[in-house]
Amino acid sequence: MAIEGSGGYGRPLAAAVAAAGLEAVEVPPQMTAHARLGQRTRTKTDETDALLIARIGARDSDLPRPRPGGAVEDLRCVVRYRRELVKARNQHINRLHGDLEQIRCGYHRRMTKAKFAMANGTAPIEASSGRIVRHRLNRGGNRQLNKAIHTIALTQISRPGTEGRRYYQRCLDNGKTKREAIRALKRRITDRIWTHLQTNPPAYNLT
Repeated sequence: MAIEGSGGYGRPLAAAVAAAGLEAVEVPPQMTAHARLGQRTRTKTDETDALLIARIGARDSDLPRPRPGGAVEDLRCVVRYRRELVKARNQHINRLHGDLEQIRCGYHRRMTKAKFAMANGTAPIEASSGRIVRHRLNRGGNRQLNKAIHTIALTQISRPGTEGRRYYQRCLDNGKTKREAIRALKRRITDRIWTHLQTNPPAYNLT
């Protein structure tokens, strides 16, 4: 059996043939087009192309095997994965907006940076010992908002040249561990959000 375009429009047929355990070969579209030039009529029809593909498949013994996946399927997978990433990104953004809206409902100007940090769990808990100053993870507060801030921090770290990346690197240079540097960056982001809330109370449209 001969199939044209097994990686594109012929993919369903190629997959069915493979599932049935039948042998088949791939006929490149260029070969079909070249064979069409030798016909009395060069009009392209499904019947004419099917006959030409069958003749090429019977004539040439060195044709490749069909590729049901092929480049088209690979590209389709990449596009599908990108859509999933965009969807996840939008979910994080909407969750952050929603959590900020919840904070706005109980928002007042007397809330300090420290209280705001405690409310979202980015205020580290002191775990110092002797002369060694350490802080451990705070698992309290609004975990959804904390996760959104964590995502922002990781995004900043992954992008060279950003203010967050520079601050993270300074923390490492000052002897902090990676986890400690991330916690410090999250607190810095929290402080920026608090400052923004002081001057620009959010009014997000979540519809």
